[in-house]
Amino acid sequence: MAFSLNNIKGVADGLLNDASQEIRNEARRTQYIPFSKLIPSALNKDLSKDGIDELADQIYHDGLDQPLVVYPTKNDQYEVLGGERRLLAIGKLISDGRYEQDHMAECKVKHFDDSTLPLTLEEHKIFTWLTTNQYREKTDSDKYIEVVRWKEIIKKLKKNGIKVLVAGYDENGEPIKKEIKGNRTRSLVSEQTNLSASQVGKIERIDSSGSEKLKAALKKNKINITGADRLTALSKKEQDEFIEKSLKARDSTITASEIDKVLKKAKDQKHPKVRVSNSAIKKDIDRIMKELENFNRKEVDQQEYDDYKKSIKTILDFLKE
Repeated sequence: MAFSLNNIKGVADGLLNDASQEIRNEARRTQYIPFSKLIPSALNKDLSKDGIDELADQIYHDGLDQPLVVYPTKNDQYEVLGGERRLLAIGKLISDGRYEQDHMAECKVKHFDDSTLPLTLEEHKIFTWLTTNQYREKTDSDKYIEVVRWKEIIKKLKKNGIKVLVAGYDENGEPIKKEIKGNRTRSLVSEQTNLSASQVGKIERIDSSGSEKLKAALKKNKINITGADRLTALSKKEQDEFIEKSLKARDSTITASEIDKVLKKAKDQKHPKVRVSNSAIKKDIDRIMKELENFNRKEVDQQEYDDYKKSIKTILDFLKE
């Protein structure tokens, strides 16, 4: 089961502390906070910001479907962990004069004080960010960022002996638990991001074998996940050179045909063409025949004979091509 957007609390089986039902209910309540006190989170800086105008119209006519999820900071401000696009849409409504300057935004305030998750404050923020952004439309850039962050969080929880996540609450307020012990990290990430295991695998390869410029291009949606994954077959230097050349030529998405060309070129450079002639091959055969005249071994090692048969097959295959 995927994490609940509104009811995620933390972790169970010794991870969620024995807070009273009143505290649990308090965590679900919303507050109305002046827009001027809401600040964007650095966690959202690489996420897509498309469709803000349309979202603003939707919010103006229908209101917020879900409150913003915020964390109180110093100077009486609130960092928006969940709902960056909604925050921008509200800002647009204010700038357009459709909302008052002192508009009060519906927010759910997170404190983390009653959480027993073995996470730092920043990791708590990331965990909240992940669990409150699951249902938005996502670009390949968004998917890449989420997979990398989910993997880090789940590995951290596993390392600290966490066995069960609270995936939400039922109609009676009881926690819905999600087993993580014994499950592969990739499978857990796949489930939480609603991506296939193979797609998660591609993102993991990009994260581990991709150059920084390749990752940056993906984060800017200049290349998709499949294309970036294919480019990891190149060295990081080759990846950088290709990205620089492609984006310098024109400011648009890198196409599959461009990737095909660079991969073929790299393959040809690693395996350059060599000219051969019948006369050269005949000379090699003559050398073999001359050695055969002096060959008088009656027995050979099995491995040697197997190698000989493989060599003959290689020659025959070569001549057939």
